[in-house]
Amino acid sequence: MNTFAYRDSINFIRRIFYGLLRQPFLIAIILILNLATACKKFVEIPPPKDKVVTATVFKADATAISAINGLYAQIMSGNMTLLNGAMSLYPGLSADAIYNTNTGSNTQPFAKNSILPDNAINANLWARGYAYIYQINAIMEGLSNSGDAISLATKNQLLGEACFMRAFCYFYLTNLYGDVPLELAINYKSNEKMPRTPQAKVYGQIISDLQNATKLLTTDYVTGDRARPNKWAAIALLARVYLYQQQWSKADSAATAIIMSGAYSLENNPQSVFLKGSSETIWQLIPVSPGFNTAEGYTFIPYSSSVIPRYSLSTHLLASFEPGDIRKEDWIDSSEINYQIYYYPYKYKVALNSDVTECNVVLRLAEQYLIAAEAKANEGDILGAENNLNVIRNRAGLKDTPANDKASLLSAIEQERRVELFCEWGHRWFDLRRTNRLNQVMSVEKTGWNSTDALYPIPEAEIQSNPALIQNAGY
Repeated sequence: MNTFAYRDSINFIRRIFYGLLRQPFLIAIILILNLATACKKFVEIPPPKDKVVTATVFKADATAISAINGLYAQIMSGNMTLLNGAMSLYPGLSADAIYNTNTGSNTQPFAKNSILPDNAINANLWARGYAYIYQINAIMEGLSNSGDAISLATKNQLLGEACFMRAFCYFYLTNLYGDVPLELAINYKSNEKMPRTPQAKVYGQIISDLQNATKLLTTDYVTGDRARPNKWAAIALLARVYLYQQQWSKADSAATAIIMSGAYSLENNPQSVFLKGSSETIWQLIPVSPGFNTAEGYTFIPYSSSVIPRYSLSTHLLASFEPGDIRKEDWIDSSEINYQIYYYPYKYKVALNSDVTECNVVLRLAEQYLIAAEAKANEGDILGAENNLNVIRNRAGLKDTPANDKASLLSAIEQERRVELFCEWGHRWFDLRRTNRLNQVMSVEKTGWNSTDALYPIPEAEIQSNPALIQNAGY
């Protein structure tokens, strides 16, 4: 393992350890047991003491709840890790949304679509994903073996959250890498030589987990900050998955159910969308580090007005905003350095050293309107698609769409997703690939583009450790 990845893992473990000092002692034990091997492939983690610790943790509601809270703390403890900022940055660089202002940056291979199998950042994305999945599987096993020690309501809630989180992790892994090992247990002996599972089967498991989550979770939030997913969060992610799988009717039904539920409402002003108390947030992740709000704000906002931002929005994205679109003013800021203007994402407006006013918004109502619009358009419901699309356009200060047939509507929806969801959770990169438009767009946008760049490489260390893993084409 190279120095960068090793240092990142050690810092990760250290931050988790100190953060967990406020958690019950047994939870600290189980998490440190799992995280101590973050520098290795997750399937190689031998758990000789896990069964003892797990049995102790899952003998009461309070400690079981601490286990799931520990998972969320683990996810939010790093900066620009798989589920904490990375999906807003690296796929944006890979697509046509942002670029490095410093071409010597270690993120430049993502912008140039030239990621090598030994890339440390890419290795960390993979390792984090499977570390989270290992932890989730351990929680699910502990809950399933807890008997009557945990109340039924708590057990259902925690199992529902675990199902949701496993689906969430696999959604990003399969969209980054394609076929990936589908690990559903913590038996390291069977996991360590597991080959890649076809993406169709991975998606089947994602759907199964989310369907189970919708049965186990209620529409209530167990905390007031929407930081732990509820039934609507599971339905929201399910709507997205159905859209990706071109199951239009199911995507439409799921998204429309959320829209019609009355549980959420669009903010009138785009400025308020990413605030902690936003009425359109379906699920968000809460910062755990003092003075820290979001990884996106910390990464995208320059340290001062005299400093060039690390990442700038592409001219192609800037030009795609229609005249009068208030999102361009509310969600984009700029710095002028040496007579050159750099535009950067400003959805999150707090960089550092502040009380928590912003959280990492993962699922929000606006996406559901766009899912419903796209699904309806593909089903031939032109008026319904127009109505859902216009809700988002009108909030942005734009007139109703002029698109009035399937082809023009799908193009308009792709455009609307581009400007509504830019630099959020990899949407643009994934949208272009799932609609088979990636080669068409990127061959114009990027010099040296190859169709095999659509997937990131399987980390070299993983292949060396597990010969059953086959590298993606082109690497």
